[in-house]
Amino acid sequence: MYLDRLLPDEAAVHYPSVPARTLVRPHVIGDAGDLSMFRGEVFDFLIASHVLEHLADPLTALVEWHRVVRPGGKLLLAVPDKRFTFDRDRPRTPLSHLLWNRREKRTSIEIGHFREWARHIEGLSADAAIGRAEELQRQGYAIHAHVWTLEDVLEILDYLEAAHRLGLRRAHLSGGPETTVLLEKPGARASRIGAARGLSLLAKAVTTLFTGGPGQLLARGRRFLARGRGEPDPYSLWIRGDLGLPAPRLEELHEPPLISVLTPVHEPAPAHLCQALESVRRQSYPRWEHVLVDDGSTDPDVIRLLRSAAAGPVRLVRHETARGIGLATQAALEQAEGAYVALLDHDDLLHPHALAEIARAASDMPAMIYTDEDKIDAAGVRCDPHFKPDWSPELMLSVMYTCHLMALQARRLREVGGFRAGFDGSQDYDAVLRVTEGRSDVVHVPRVLYHWRKAPGSAAADPDAKPWAYQAAAR
Repeated sequence: MYLDRLLPDEAAVHYPSVPARTLVRPHVIGDAGDLSMFRGEVFDFLIASHVLEHLADPLTALVEWHRVVRPGGKLLLAVPDKRFTFDRDRPRTPLSHLLWNRREKRTSIEIGHFREWARHIEGLSADAAIGRAEELQRQGYAIHAHVWTLEDVLEILDYLEAAHRLGLRRAHLSGGPETTVLLEKPGARASRIGAARGLSLLAKAVTTLFTGGPGQLLARGRRFLARGRGEPDPYSLWIRGDLGLPAPRLEELHEPPLISVLTPVHEPAPAHLCQALESVRRQSYPRWEHVLVDDGSTDPDVIRLLRSAAAGPVRLVRHETARGIGLATQAALEQAEGAYVALLDHDDLLHPHALAEIARAASDMPAMIYTDEDKIDAAGVRCDPHFKPDWSPELMLSVMYTCHLMALQARRLREVGGFRAGFDGSQDYDAVLRVTEGRSDVVHVPRVLYHWRKAPGSAAADPDAKPWAYQAAAR
């Protein structure tokens, strides 16, 4: 079922800039905050993706959504985190404000969302953005009535649990550009997993044993059992605390370095590329440039995205045919002007404070700086954190453990020859071994600042997906 207040023909009038092919004809027309039309009906799964923040009274809406989910059913919420959106400069909507709105029956429209859209998305000046905001408001565009962080969403859910005793269990929680919460309503559940599900779990267990060893299998088994008991995933709780950490203070830096982010691009999923580009634009550190090298991509959406991104601190180099990731990264290095080069794959994400932490660690100009990392699964959930040890040249000779995020001193990298052909898949490893040879000035930033996407066919999803990378590493 698809629930919306507008038919496609009406939506085309209200949203003339949205391609008509993306407009879906809904089966039911109604208000997502009032599901009174479903008296006596219940559903197995209710998905509210980027809906809650648009509603005047999200508290009442959540109670309504709980009502129409059957016992044992699930409610999936996806809410953008203001720290990752063009609304990041707007004040957050605390729970106390929502309660006051509800008591006073206040439903005023917030024009600030339109203004920030015009400034950050349409690129208008502050004065022009006000006029554009008034125009969008008159046209009836959907708006963010509220802006939240992960912590705000959890506070709302905790309040509803205390006030209404809904009994919703948090089956999953993740943060990042959007807060995703999977809630399960108490009640009857399936009495058995089923043969297909059981075989799937067994296959995953065997794969984990062979690729990650007994330790990783044990850790994943504990997480699986914790979910079955209704316990939150420990890493989700860790993320919740980490997202609340402030940006590093950079006032003591005499000359904050320019950091060049290098990204070779070859046929990524357009949506993932867009998110990677946006994660650089949203850095809290202002002194950066982004050098993109399109290594022979043929997808018109990828090419269009890259061309539209190339402005200001973002530069684009185009290879008509693919030359390989090593030469593409070297082409980006040749265009870089920063004191440090940070390496970002075309479908991965940077933490908002990633470059700020790199800049702070660069005060003594070390040869290399590296951070901790985690992965993003197919559902966009952060998982598999890698909390790395401090610098060990002996360990580095055995395994490329620094991986992401990594920033190399540009001058030193050029001195040793940059990125070389013939090492595709391990071009970073080859460069690091030469940059750090005979050096001890390597800095580890013990914070998860890079999110590596587990895309199909990637080494993040399957360590054996790229056997040639191991052969290149051995060379």
